[in-house]
Formats: sequence, C-alpha cells, structure tokens
Amino acid sequence: MVIAVIGCGRIAQQAHFPGLVKLENVYIKYACDIIVEKAEEKKNKYPDLIENVITDYKVALADPEVEAVFVLTPNYAHYVITMDALRAGKHVFCEKPITV
Repeated sequence: MVIAVIGCGRIAQQAHFPGLVKLENVYIKYACDIIVEKAEEKKNKYPDLIENVITDYKVALADPEVEAVFVLTPNYAHYVITMDALRAGKHVFCEKPITV
C-alpha cells in the first residue's frame, strides 16, 4: 500500500513510524510537515521507507498512487486535512480527535 504521512511530529515519531516500518507491504511515498526539517528527519531515519519530503499535503492528495493518508497533525488541523483527503478519494487514518 502506498501512503502519505501528513504531520511528522511527536505522535508520528513515538507511535506511527515505529509501527509502519514493521509492516511489509507499506510504502511511504510522502512524509509531509509544514516544518520541513521534521519530515527530513524521518526520511533520514527511515531512508528505505520514505521516498519524498514535502510541505504541502495537497501534493500527496493529488497523487493517484497514494491510496491512504495518515493525518498526524496537531488537533486543530485534523478536520480540514481529513476532509480534503476523503474528497480526494483516499483512505484516511486520523489521529484522534477528528476535530476540536
């Protein structure tokens, strides 16, 4: 499965990336964060798992290869990104809560 991770901060570092690296059929095409250094840090840590680093999540949503996205941003951003991803036809895993 080709995925994008949107938000590369604390919850991504502590919970999601360690789990994603253990899944055999998961490929992260995009690691996205508005603070590019956070996404680059994940790419450096998991170079065989992550292909691209981006700051605009809409790039990942426009990519037809991306099947699913993980929304791991701060809570206030969950709703807009999740709804954009659903409108783009992606499967979505949204870290809780869906909205504040």
